[in-house]
Amino acid sequence: MLLTTTENVNDSFEVKPTTAGWSETEKRFVTAEKALDDECKSKITLTDLTDEIKSKVTEVRSMKVEDVDRVTGYDKTTYGTGEIYQYENKVTYSINSNGKVAYKSDIKSSDETSYTKLYLPNTSTNMTSPYTITSTSYWYCAETDTGMEQESNAYQMLFGYDDKMYWVASSFIDAGEGYVGFGMFNVENGCVDIFSTYLWQTFDNININDYSMGVRPVVSLASNIKLTKTGNSGEWNISE
Repeated sequence: MLLTTTENVNDSFEVKPTTAGWSETEKRFVTAEKALDDECKSKITLTDLTDEIKSKVTEVRSMKVEDVDRVTGYDKTTYGTGEIYQYENKVTYSINSNGKVAYKSDIKSSDETSYTKLYLPNTSTNMTSPYTITSTSYWYCAETDTGMEQESNAYQMLFGYDDKMYWVASSFIDAGEGYVGFGMFNVENGCVDIFSTYLWQTFDNININDYSMGVRPVVSLASNIKLTKTGNSGEWNISE
C-alpha cells in the first residue's frame, strides 16, 4: 500500500545537471533520483504520521512517474505513435562525412540536420561514433488525455487545481530530429511534463539548465495493511 502527501514537502528543491550524475550504463540521472529520494526520507519524519503508521512503513521515497501513471491510467506505450519521438523508439545518431548530425530510427530510415555537434551529458567532447539510444520520454495532461475529472480526489491529490508543481524521481531521454534531450519528469499545470526540465540538450551549443521545483514523498506500508473508513466522520483506520 502506498501513501503520499497532498502538498509538497519542499517547494524549491534544486537539480543541477552538473551534479545530476548521468550513468552511461543505465542511461539516467542516477544522482538526481537518489537526491530526491533522500530529500523525501529526511522530510517525511517531520510530518504528523502516527507511531502506529510509522511502525508499518517499509519504504520512503520520492514519487516516480509510474506512480502518477498508475493513478491517471495513462498508457505511455501509445505516446508519439508513428513519430521519431515515439516511446521506446530506438534512434542512432552519427556524424556524416559532411560533418552534419544524421539520425536513423525505427520510424524514419535516415535524415540529417544542420547541426554539426552532438554532446552527451557530462561531456564537452563532440560525439564522433554512432550512438544509439531508446527514447523514454512522454508527455500528457490528465484531464484531456485520460479523462480524469479535476474535482476528483485523485486529481486534487496529484495536481490540485493545476497549481501543483513538483519533481518525480524518474529521468528521461527525449529523442528528436538531430538532438537528444535529457532530464527529469515533473508534474506541472495538471500534466506530466518533460519540456520544462531539460537538464541537458545536445545541440551545437551545450544547453545546461538548473531547475527548482517541489518534492512529493511516497510511503510504502507493509503488504498486509488495510485502510478502512468508519463512521460518519470520514476517519481512516489502519488494520492488518
